[in-house]
Amino acid sequence: MAPTTTQSLLNFGFNDYQLFAQNQKRYLDLQEINQDTLLNTIEEVGFLNLNEGEAMVLHSLSPNDIMTYFQINSKGSTRYQNLDILEITETEFLTKGLAPLLDRFEPKYCAQLDNSIVFGNSIKPVQAVIRSWKEDDHFQQTALYQSVMQNMAEESSILYIANSRGIESALSDHFAPELFREVKKANYQDYGFAFQLIAEDDFFHTTARVVRKGEVRSNAEVNPIFSVLLDDDVATQPQYVRNHYTQQWEIIVQDKRNNLYLISTDGKVLWKRKLKSQIQGKISQVDLFKNGKLQLAFCTEDQFLVYDRNGRPVSSFEKSYSGGNLNGLAVFDYDQSRDYRFVVTQGKKAFMYNRKGQVVNGFKYTETQADVLFPPQHFRIAKKDFLVFQLADGSLKIQHRDGRDRLPLSGKIDFSNNPAFLYKDKISVTDKKGVLHQVDANGRVTTTSFQQGPDHGFYTTSKTLALLDQNTLNIKGKKVRLNNGVYTSPTIFYLGDVLYISVTDIQNSKVFLFDSNAELFGGFPVTGNSAVDLLDMNGDRKLEMVTRDAANALTVYQLN
Repeated sequence: MAPTTTQSLLNFGFNDYQLFAQNQKRYLDLQEINQDTLLNTIEEVGFLNLNEGEAMVLHSLSPNDIMTYFQINSKGSTRYQNLDILEITETEFLTKGLAPLLDRFEPKYCAQLDNSIVFGNSIKPVQAVIRSWKEDDHFQQTALYQSVMQNMAEESSILYIANSRGIESALSDHFAPELFREVKKANYQDYGFAFQLIAEDDFFHTTARVVRKGEVRSNAEVNPIFSVLLDDDVATQPQYVRNHYTQQWEIIVQDKRNNLYLISTDGKVLWKRKLKSQIQGKISQVDLFKNGKLQLAFCTEDQFLVYDRNGRPVSSFEKSYSGGNLNGLAVFDYDQSRDYRFVVTQGKKAFMYNRKGQVVNGFKYTETQADVLFPPQHFRIAKKDFLVFQLADGSLKIQHRDGRDRLPLSGKIDFSNNPAFLYKDKISVTDKKGVLHQVDANGRVTTTSFQQGPDHGFYTTSKTLALLDQNTLNIKGKKVRLNNGVYTSPTIFYLGDVLYISVTDIQNSKVFLFDSNAELFGGFPVTGNSAVDLLDMNGDRKLEMVTRDAANALTVYQLN
């Protein structure tokens, strides 16, 4: 959203505003914190030093509520490019709620742009951001931004980028005059400056770069490298599995005759095995014997199976269930110790097994009050384990490892056809009205309405959210309107510190791949008729994408 006239950008990511408020209380020695604030829904705060003045951009899950407050506390508005710019009179909840971040910025004007609100110290910077947003002319497209962001992670806790004028301004405001004079004498006009901090658990990863501005790099091109014909139509989504001998990735897929195929990195069928029924959900890889050799674990409609890499069943893992109707297999490795827990769900029943295929007697949640909708999930928040079950009666059950209630929740949720995700350190689900329901580690529930249809798609990483409603794709608040079609739910891949977001129009057999700025990668769309899997198959530092092509064919594309 930053315009090309940006001299410097300082961005703060928020996982949890209440955590910021607690730290703020200690740092500023405040008496109390405000638990009920409009700032609870913010995800990012960015400060822009523009040619036109200073601006702040606040990205929120509920921008309408914040704008309603400023509409009440304003003394007039100016119409600019069909948007209202408010002259605001009351900003205390911002200046206090975001202190000390706003110590040098005084918001006087604001306007809403989708899920973001832009503030300015005068009307001119707000107009500049609106103009940039309307004309799709952004700072991210400049040679400066693309040069400094090469080899930098796309998700940050703090990100600072500046050109020579921006860094001079920062040095003048915050550093000794001697340092400012030395930098002023040096010729840094063709250089960009960047600093990035990523907070993860108890670690901080910092990166600083000073680079000469280069040419704007072009988007990746994509080319097919091989196709594979199966004996019958493709029945499951093709996915990658690791070859533990070569450390490369191979493809596993099932056809409608229930044949399971393992396909090499050059498109050769390594083996084919006949199963009794169709695989449900994804295939997981496990190391049952803790020797570095990987097995394939999965559920079919009526069996829980584990195969070795040669397609042979592993003893103790050929379990059948009368009546079928199994969900996909859930695999938990709580402490990354390979002491796996396998959870099979069938209607109201839940079965937990250890890595020897034995029933875990200590697990108590073996009978649920309603059918389990999705494979259960394991999330770890603040070093605590949470097992999540979504039930057909609208219950969201959050359990301990042993199946006891961990966070008892009241109320029901009319779940959408999307599983739970861990987003911003909160257990996150959506309902059929497009409302995001989030539960934190203490059981506090918050809701945010995205006003999606009942068939919307929903996917998150720990910090990035994507939604698809009919033909409108929303990536981190940036919206893309696609052609009419029938689309798969979005999938996010985080590879080499870059975000890739894929959707497939199965009606028109087109695969789309977007970056985190909702920009389509070069060469896309390509032909495809299923959701995709994406990674570097063979270690050549180029990504390969696999998808169903024709009814009985797979195609692998390479991004160059």
